[in-house]
Amino acid sequence: MGTLGSRYVTIAGTLRPPEEVPVNLERLCKNLGVAVRVGDLPADTWGLTFLDTLVLINQALGDADARFALAHELGHLLCRRGAMPHVTADAEEWACDWFGAELLVPTRWLAQRLASDERRLSRQLGVPHQVLIIQKMSLGIGPAIRHLGKGGTACRSCGIRPHMTGCPCRRVRRLAQSAPPPDHSRVVASTLGGADDFLSVV
Repeated sequence: MGTLGSRYVTIAGTLRPPEEVPVNLERLCKNLGVAVRVGDLPADTWGLTFLDTLVLINQALGDADARFALAHELGHLLCRRGAMPHVTADAEEWACDWFGAELLVPTRWLAQRLASDERRLSRQLGVPHQVLIIQKMSLGIGPAIRHLGKGGTACRSCGIRPHMTGCPCRRVRRLAQSAPPPDHSRVVASTLGGADDFLSVV
């Protein structure tokens, strides 16, 4: 894990007791003096942070997505409070995705459970499967890009969304959005040059 990743581990670790997995987001928000509301937001907006005291979460989200949206928005709140001074404005969305993932799925905790069933762990933590996968990727486990079927795409560089210009995961994400041919995995692999260690299709 790089220096930037270790910063998220440190920051997230100061917000919750090390043994608290899954993290109690309600208690954390209360400790931070943050009110959380659920409301009607556009489909592509999972959450919004107002000033540094109110988070609004999209009411259309399922429980796991809502937990991740709240963890992500807490990242924005910490940026506004000056707790993540290393995060630049143009990288804030990307940084908040990684922070949210670390808050919900601590890499130190996950490293001791790598043999466990991914979907079971995702349910146990109340997080989207994709979030668990990017945390495994941050530990160097698995391919750099992984398409998860309806669960989206995970990328070791970008995370759960395409943040990096020119990242090969953008092609995988575009392919995933189009109607897959009968052997989708072969087409994706050939599009990326067939590098098996680079891509996994689940």
